[in-house]
Amino acid sequence: MVKEPIGSKGARLTSNVSIAGRYLVLLPNNTHRGVSRKIEDRTARERLKKLIRAFEMPKDMGLICRPASQSATPEMLIEEATDLLRSWEKVVENFHKASGPSLLYEETDLLKRAILTAMDKKYDRILIDDYPTYQRCKKIYRKYEKEYSLKIEFYRDKMPMFERFSVEKEINRALKRKIWLPCGGYLYFDRTEAMYTVDVNSGRSLESPSSKGNVEESLVRINMDAAKEIARQLRIRNIGGLIVCDFIDMRLRKNQRRVLEKLREHMKEDSAKCTILSMSEFGLVEMTRSRNRESLTQTLFTTCPYCNGSGLVKNHETISVELERTLRKVIGEKNQLAIRLVTHPEFDKYLDIVDKKFLQSFANKANAHIEFSIDDRLHMNDFHFYSLLNNERIEI
Repeated sequence: MVKEPIGSKGARLTSNVSIAGRYLVLLPNNTHRGVSRKIEDRTARERLKKLIRAFEMPKDMGLICRPASQSATPEMLIEEATDLLRSWEKVVENFHKASGPSLLYEETDLLKRAILTAMDKKYDRILIDDYPTYQRCKKIYRKYEKEYSLKIEFYRDKMPMFERFSVEKEINRALKRKIWLPCGGYLYFDRTEAMYTVDVNSGRSLESPSSKGNVEESLVRINMDAAKEIARQLRIRNIGGLIVCDFIDMRLRKNQRRVLEKLREHMKEDSAKCTILSMSEFGLVEMTRSRNRESLTQTLFTTCPYCNGSGLVKNHETISVELERTLRKVIGEKNQLAIRLVTHPEFDKYLDIVDKKFLQSFANKANAHIEFSIDDRLHMNDFHFYSLLNNERIEI
């Protein structure tokens, strides 16, 4: 599976099988031997290309050097290539032995990926608040402890770890539409069917006395802070697909280039593949970020059954107009002359102030009788009519 199911789109599968290791990726059905694009140093690229092309391997198989291979010795790469070949031979052996559907190979679990990521990013330590998990991580790390100085520690404090390091707070922040910047500006993240849009606003940042001297430089500073936070939020929120960033307009072309370079610099830290185009005259930057799984919002939320994902409900005035039309239909077409109207308590308060007298007057003119009651189980936009004769709901 190269892409998980997202929304109404199913998973994307491939028959181009690959087995990933720490430094290399084995391609059993492909003869390509190359180097990851994330390794930008030309000297390192050429060295790795020569090295893997010299490996004694089956001619119908290929290899790709991962970013971590840049710091690996030839002996380490040869050892891993041998291990990957053994893994593939085991897969083939299990395939021939299997009489029905069975698991032939399983990718690295979450714990090992976390340890490898921490080593790649040169973190100082990892804190773990579950003892069995801590033991497993220590065991995984033993293989690499000679090459790295990563501390794996067991968290013993009584305060929950996510609370101690404000992780819950950061998750809640990443779910908000509006994000404040340190400089006083703010970002708006909005999702449409086709793309994500990020709007940069100056907010209260231009109200400071220091901003009066050079407005252009103040705008550049806000945009630079925004570029850094946009790159960070895209990773945290796992936003993928087409993204359009609307930066604050800047007059000078050199300032636009400064902001664009800042964005590109911070997007380099992203493990997902990103393509960033030049800034348009309107301050818009179009970019794409590869999407292999659901975003944070799609993972944690579901569509609201009341507003169908729009985030909006009708106001009381609109519902009152719909109620009047429905009442005309109930009395005129359904010929119901003794009726009870049930609404949500909040809407009933609005009717008390604005429209109850009008509705009663309208019913009296049509020789009908209407009573009002409330039900807090109703949606704020819903209302029901019941017959006072048999207490059954009147279907409209």
